[in-house]
Amino acid sequence: MDDLKSLPPAQREIELAARLAVSRDSLVAFRSALLASPGDVTPMEAHHRWSDIILRGDKNFAIEAFRESAKTQIALRANLLHALTFPSPERSFIVIIRATKELAAALLRETSREWQARPELMMQADGLPDIVEDSGNAFQVRYRSGLQVRIAAFGKGGSIRGLSWGAKRPDLIVCDDIQDLDDVSSETVCESDWKWFMSDIYFLGHESRIFMIGNNLGERSIIERMIRDADVWGFEAERVPKMAQDNAGEWRSAWPARYSVESILEQKEAFARKGMSDVWYREMLCEARSPEQQRFRRDMFRYYDPRTLRRDALSVYMTVDLASSKAASADYSVCCVIGVTPEGMWQVLDCWYGRVTPVEHMDEIFRLVQKWRPISVGIEKVQYQAAMLAFLQKEMPRRNIFFSVVPLIAGAKKEQRIDVLQPRFAVGGVWFPVGAPWLQEMEGELLAFPTGQHDDLIDALAYAEQIASAPVTGYARADIEIPAFGSM
Repeated sequence: MDDLKSLPPAQREIELAARLAVSRDSLVAFRSALLASPGDVTPMEAHHRWSDIILRGDKNFAIEAFRESAKTQIALRANLLHALTFPSPERSFIVIIRATKELAAALLRETSREWQARPELMMQADGLPDIVEDSGNAFQVRYRSGLQVRIAAFGKGGSIRGLSWGAKRPDLIVCDDIQDLDDVSSETVCESDWKWFMSDIYFLGHESRIFMIGNNLGERSIIERMIRDADVWGFEAERVPKMAQDNAGEWRSAWPARYSVESILEQKEAFARKGMSDVWYREMLCEARSPEQQRFRRDMFRYYDPRTLRRDALSVYMTVDLASSKAASADYSVCCVIGVTPEGMWQVLDCWYGRVTPVEHMDEIFRLVQKWRPISVGIEKVQYQAAMLAFLQKEMPRRNIFFSVVPLIAGAKKEQRIDVLQPRFAVGGVWFPVGAPWLQEMEGELLAFPTGQHDDLIDALAYAEQIASAPVTGYARADIEIPAFGSM
């Protein structure tokens, strides 16, 4: 706006009116015409999409975008100033949520001060409006037409359930980086945050629109859960990495006017040299873990054709991991069956998982025992699983299906148990059946470990280390070669 000061008054009024006119229907145009800063460049394509979603969208939306993508500038600063400058009933009650109440209040104060310091914005509607509230927690304006606009600030975990302004629910709820790395490092905090979001925020989205922006902090984070299961939760979603490969395999910058591919690659290499690739991938490519730091990589996976399986050449074992709840957020109950070759290779033969009652899980155990005839079945030696053992022993005579049960010792933490699998995978010692219905979940848990939302299948697989051993006798090496596809 400083460029207008040099114009004669009459010309300045004409130019200001023209800028206001082009700004009404676009946050990008509003920011470029009225909020421009030295060094601003041509906006990236995603900015226009976000503007259209905020101003004209009718669905909940979640966006992961790279650091310094101006996502907060569009979704908060430009959005809030635009709502105050061009008031409308459809955007008269906006709620902003940040990681803490202090951060949200600071942003709201900054926005309200900026708007009040800009008379050309304040008087755009129909003359100077009245400030009804400017408390830091809320900013409310009454215009000459009688229309009012209210913006309220909250922190994560704040009491927002059933929020209303008189009889009006929020028109738009903007969630901006509501979690950080400390939050997602704790499974307890993650689950508490998730329950708060689903109980206090999500249901407001039936009458309000939710617009989430943030970074990928792992599968436990709220925004990643929303993006991963967008169809389930009724969200639309997108990820905007700083660069991505096109169909020809060439790298393309998401914002070429500001970041060249060369500068992005240089930045990537600089972080790699400092051992901080995980930070760069998270902040710039919206990936929670860099390929270099994945404990289990896709190129470690091996596959066999189940149609040519030689079961008589294998020692078969089954491990059982029982969850204590059927809740949608609970762990899975799992049965994992592996076959060990005379060479010590593992072929994962079968895997069942689900959220079921103990009786339903017991049925699955007997089904898999009858199908695979394992040498032994391992069950974790804790109180809940001990009760299951008693039920199994009672059922064996009734069903005429008998098998040996071996207690599994939890011992180390789950993460340490699963880590033991890494050397086995690294040498190609674990093979999966092509096309198995459970394979996607198993591979997903391995690739996301240890930051994934679930690790129940791979924990059951890891327990096999306690009971599985190669056959004492068997076929010659040539007779037991695994019918392989190799890595895929």
